[in-house]
Amino acid sequence: MNLSAQLFVLLGCMHAMQPTVIVIAWFVIRHTQTFHSRYSQPYALRGSSDAAPAYPSTVVTFKSCCIKKHCVAGRRPMSEAVFREMWTKLLPFIVTVKPMTDLCWTCQQNNSLVYWGANISETAKSERLQKQEVHLHRAVCESSEYQSMVAASKATCESSQLASFSKNVPCSQHILMHYSFDYAQQIHLPSNPLQPGPVYFMVPRKVGFFGVCCEGLPKQMNFCIDEAHLISKRSNAVISYLNYFFDNYGFGEMDTHLHCDNCSGQNKNHFMLWYCAWRCCVGLHQSITLNFLIAGHTKFAPDGCFGLLKRAFKRSAVSTLKELTEVIEGSACLNEVQLVGFENGTSIVPVADWQAFFDQHFRPLPEIKKYHHFRYK
Repeated sequence: MNLSAQLFVLLGCMHAMQPTVIVIAWFVIRHTQTFHSRYSQPYALRGSSDAAPAYPSTVVTFKSCCIKKHCVAGRRPMSEAVFREMWTKLLPFIVTVKPMTDLCWTCQQNNSLVYWGANISETAKSERLQKQEVHLHRAVCESSEYQSMVAASKATCESSQLASFSKNVPCSQHILMHYSFDYAQQIHLPSNPLQPGPVYFMVPRKVGFFGVCCEGLPKQMNFCIDEAHLISKRSNAVISYLNYFFDNYGFGEMDTHLHCDNCSGQNKNHFMLWYCAWRCCVGLHQSITLNFLIAGHTKFAPDGCFGLLKRAFKRSAVSTLKELTEVIEGSACLNEVQLVGFENGTSIVPVADWQAFFDQHFRPLPEIKKYHHFRYK
């Protein structure tokens, strides 16, 4: 059933409504048809037969094209909230795209090729579908591997009765643990949900986050990085935070699995590989497995903990690092906090020059971007 037929069927079901509601419904339906016909048709801007059409901007608001042009003189136009409420009730089959992040570029390209391949041969269609199926199968396998490692870590925590982070002697317990680590987007201080006028004109202080999550507990240690200590997000900082975590919050496990995303500047580089090898060489671990998620399919445990943290932060008035630590600890039972340093420049978690140290003892592994799993023993 096309859009016009659905609209008229919907209008025919409104005989029991109040007259005002019927008028509003008719207004929404009539101008929805107008809006659909005028603003939803693609322009003929195709570079090739496989290219997706370019749609006009959706910045055109409903007030300018649906209300103000047709409003009776002297009457106040329908508000946006009422319009959206009526739209949801009367036209539930027409929805707007919800905001999304960290989308897979490969999936978008493959889906576009499949969607705009209606007039090509069956062989070409099959090849495009098979290409997307291979990519999704690979993503599913990586996700299954991640889930199996998390399940093994949970079983270890239950059998060993581990409930919280604590300082232990490295490589002292015959257990296997799993950790995931990632950066979060920076926040700015001071922050106030009501945003008083003077706060708007202040130059904010940047604060970064680096999280190491143990899914077996489950808990996450959030390294709170003030801008006075935010040297970079490169490998030196990542290795320094990880090393501090193992020294002060690790369980002393002999074997460990690590998961992170594919960011080459932070994680997937020679220095991170050398650090894992170095820990095994000096006896801090017996074995380490370093696993990289497929780009675009990197939603894992640290993202959920960061989301809880950011939700609590947006609802709280925060001016100092001390207040920020209180917000993080109160955001969820999963989140714990470790300050990297204070506002006055005093450092708690030192950032060492690991790159200069490893360059003296290791040789680079060629073409590391081709691999997603590294095992050291």
